[in-house]
Amino acid sequence: RLGRDDEALSVCNSALEIRKRLRSPEQLGYSYNVRAIIFVDQLRETEARSNFQMAAEEFRKAGSRRGQGLLNIAYGRALRQLGRHIERNAQGEFDPNRQEYREAGRMLQEAVAVFRQLEDAANLSEALNEHGTLLRQQQQWDEAIVCFTESRELAEKINNFYRVVDNLVDIAITYDYKDKDSEKALAYAAEARAMSLDEKSGLQAYNLYAKAQEVIANILFKQGLYDDERTFKAIADACIYLWRLDPQKLGESPAKRELYYNQMVNWAGDKIVQLPSQALVDEKTAYLIRRWEKEEQGQEKLADKYPGFIIRMRDLARDYQFLKMNPVEG
Repeated sequence: RLGRDDEALSVCNSALEIRKRLRSPEQLGYSYNVRAIIFVDQLRETEARSNFQMAAEEFRKAGSRRGQGLLNIAYGRALRQLGRHIERNAQGEFDPNRQEYREAGRMLQEAVAVFRQLEDAANLSEALNEHGTLLRQQQQWDEAIVCFTESRELAEKINNFYRVVDNLVDIAITYDYKDKDSEKALAYAAEARAMSLDEKSGLQAYNLYAKAQEVIANILFKQGLYDDERTFKAIADACIYLWRLDPQKLGESPAKRELYYNQMVNWAGDKIVQLPSQALVDEKTAYLIRRWEKEEQGQEKLADKYPGFIIRMRDLARDYQFLKMNPVEG
């Protein structure tokens, strides 16, 4: 949960050696599955696939349906993320039938079936959420919302408030994509934002708060509400709260955090370039820089840890006129 993958991998390797001596296929499967999840977080695709395959073989030997279901969630999530990465960062074209999506869909459907039969509400809720996210990436909006809604209902029954908020955010994103239904998207995002830092439940879902604010910022920006104080507050919150560690969420590796950081800097930068005037650009970049400079995490300032955000904002303010006159094609 702290994002210390090297230490986690070392502990997992020690457990794996013990389980090899105990000759327990199911326990070996769990070790290989956790190793695969760590490798995914470190963006080590080859090692992740190998360990997922070894986990599948051990669960098959043990006849462990629960183990196979957990494997299918983790492996399906990894393949979904890989397909998304290819589309976003490797200049791949959108293809709802991409091989990674087809494999992920099969695995996640199997996971849903397993945990439904086992009456395992917690894992069924997770499997449905993952399947919904995949369906959204394939632009099957209505089917995705059905999955998110059932996942949310299950999470409410078992008081898993983090999963409830996660689904609210996902529903908000889907409505925004689906048919530009901004009112529904805003309503779900606002509910998620309110619940994500709720004192009564004790929830500190900083990353989900950031995602909810990202949805709200996108919608307000598309409505042209550049001077509405909610718009750039939401943009700043989305960038800043991404870096706070959620107690209920697994921490990311440095490699994955760097990937998310670059995505958020580019997202905020795109908003700046789309502003209609230099005066607004100067005002809003100055605001984002002030927010970034004020943020402290533990004993460290965010501006000291990630000074590139401030540099990027200053560069955009300086180069705004040129960037507006020479937009990037495509």
